[in-house]
Amino acid sequence: MRISWLLPAALVFWANGQSANRCPDAYYWNSNGSCNPCPAGSSANWSSDWSCSECPVGQYAPMQGMLQCIGCSRGRFANDTGSSECHACPAGRFSSSSAQSACEACAPGKYMLSTQSSECLHCEPGKFSNETASEVCQLCPFGTYSPQNATACQDCPAGTEAVDFEGSDRCVPCKAGFYNSVAGKSCVRCPPRAVTNTTGLTSCEDCGLIWLWPMTSDAERTHCVTEGAAFLGCICIIFGCTFFFILLPYVLRYHAEIEDITLDRTDGKCRVIIRTHGRHWLPHRSVQRFLKDSMLRFRANSSAGTFVLGGTLNASSTGRPVPAVFFNTDHPFLDAPSSKNEEGWIMTEAAALEAEASALYFWAKPMERTESKQKIAGHLIQPVTSHHLILLGQDGLPTSRSIETSKGVLRIPFPLTLFMLSVPGTFVSIGLLMVLSALLALLPFLALISSPEGAKWVYFLSSMIAVLLATGFHLFVASLRPITPTQRTLRRHMRNIARLNPQPELTRRKKGPERAVRAGHVEDLVTTFQESIRHRDMYYVATNIIKPVTKAHRLSYAECVGPQTVSWFVSHYWGTSFSHFAASIQKHSEAVVQPFNSAQDVSYWICSFSNNQWQLEEALPLTRAWCLFEVLQTMIIRRENFKGLSLCTTTGVLQKGKSGVDLPMRIAERLAKLRLEDATDKEMILKLVSEMPGGFEAMNGYLRRNIAEALRTMQAWRGTNVEWLR
Repeated sequence: MRISWLLPAALVFWANGQSANRCPDAYYWNSNGSCNPCPAGSSANWSSDWSCSECPVGQYAPMQGMLQCIGCSRGRFANDTGSSECHACPAGRFSSSSAQSACEACAPGKYMLSTQSSECLHCEPGKFSNETASEVCQLCPFGTYSPQNATACQDCPAGTEAVDFEGSDRCVPCKAGFYNSVAGKSCVRCPPRAVTNTTGLTSCEDCGLIWLWPMTSDAERTHCVTEGAAFLGCICIIFGCTFFFILLPYVLRYHAEIEDITLDRTDGKCRVIIRTHGRHWLPHRSVQRFLKDSMLRFRANSSAGTFVLGGTLNASSTGRPVPAVFFNTDHPFLDAPSSKNEEGWIMTEAAALEAEASALYFWAKPMERTESKQKIAGHLIQPVTSHHLILLGQDGLPTSRSIETSKGVLRIPFPLTLFMLSVPGTFVSIGLLMVLSALLALLPFLALISSPEGAKWVYFLSSMIAVLLATGFHLFVASLRPITPTQRTLRRHMRNIARLNPQPELTRRKKGPERAVRAGHVEDLVTTFQESIRHRDMYYVATNIIKPVTKAHRLSYAECVGPQTVSWFVSHYWGTSFSHFAASIQKHSEAVVQPFNSAQDVSYWICSFSNNQWQLEEALPLTRAWCLFEVLQTMIIRRENFKGLSLCTTTGVLQKGKSGVDLPMRIAERLAKLRLEDATDKEMILKLVSEMPGGFEAMNGYLRRNIAEALRTMQAWRGTNVEWLR
């Protein structure tokens, strides 16, 4: 209550009180005839004496006798007349001026927490008020922000994020390595193999491929780096596929080139020994055997169970027997029915049996002939060293067939190769190594779900690189593969022939007396191929030497080396040792030609050399019609200057008395049973013989007389009795 208002009222009351029938100001005359002060909430009515009036809205009179109502101060209001007091504005409302009858609501964006406020406060940044009369401002939710006095929060634009989790007053750009593609969201880290190297980006850049190579992001997702997983996958694929494709041809079609096959009789037992060209892939020792040999390798004596190969090499038959098929050996006892033989003369099974009989007779072993009309489709072989194998029969025992050849291949059928082959020098199975290689190569493909984009293409390229590497390996190995000793000798011999006769086509001759060879040609052949020929017969020479030498020109051997005019016509048996045959030719040339130094120029018509082996069937002397024809021609053309029939051996000519005793006696035994009419093959030749004077009886007598004459000469020199031949 203000004193300034009371003092004037008292003074007025004092002055006017002196007047009769008049109440002082702020007093009124009541019905009792007395003056009373105006009650609280009212004030003196200056327009009418002796009355009071209620305070209007927005004003109040806190006590009696108020001359004037007081206006409500700011932050307060009086919404009724005759108010004795003002009310405080509630929270969320305000009155900015006095004498207000009501408080105003705080506008959106503002608030007032306390009462009796004369003004509203602005919402702080990061808060908002979207209603009137707000007592408090709300925090902006996650991903939004607001400035001061905000009525609503705004979403942070793409590429930015709110600085705080709630109540953010601003947005900041996404850091490098992060991005935000949706407004109102927070920044997230770039996914693997994507990066952002600047701030405020709405998307990440895919690392993709660089020169077809997949890239990935670093740990901070700010830079692209080489994809380590893809690199490791490529390494696995290249190594796995390379080994797989290197081994695949060996598994599907493993073959070992044959260097030589011979019937070995070193230790008194007959075994067919196969020597491969290079190391074969068949394990010849078990793990136990390998460990045992390693412990005994410094001992001088060989271990039990060993035998000798070729007189020098100790071997032990500890390897497992393996089925094998032979191809292109040109030997009927070996080649499978599907083997493709070359054109021209081929060795038949009948010829092989005859050669076997001769070989067994030569080695003084009883003949154990197996009359088989079919080629053997498969064999068992047993590895004994890294280069040698033993040929087994179907019963699993070493075979003693007389087989001699230096060509062809042996193959292990699939899928036996998966289990029977091992890496040379190790015990690692080829099948196991292929499985491991395949798993190593397939592992990256199996992980493609988590692999980067483009890795599939890189993996495919890695597979192609592996195929090229494997192909290059096979080509490189093929180019470095040394040729066999026989092949090397053949090439050297063919070069020598080419120097002597550069153009064999120009020396082509019709079949006849112009296709003879010199004794020096025969001797040169034996000397050149001495290591290969050894005790072998003409079947071996024709198949392994003559045909390869003449294959390029498909001519007779005589035409290749330079044909000569025949001086002597030779009839010989192909089943005898070629070395013995060549020695017989040499002895004959020395006997018929003087001086000695011109013996090599004596010319001979020898069927295997003079006939074109590419256009010829087999011929066996004294049992074949061609031999009979040779005897017939000798009988017909014999004249004074014709030397007639000579019998030659390794020790000399029988007619010259230059032979040993054993061979003439064998010839004599054969001569006693000789019947030329039993010769076979050519009906035409038999007809010619039967039509000549005397027929077969004359032929038999002629041949008997010539051989008997030679034997009598031997009788004179050696004292051998052959009179029983008469």
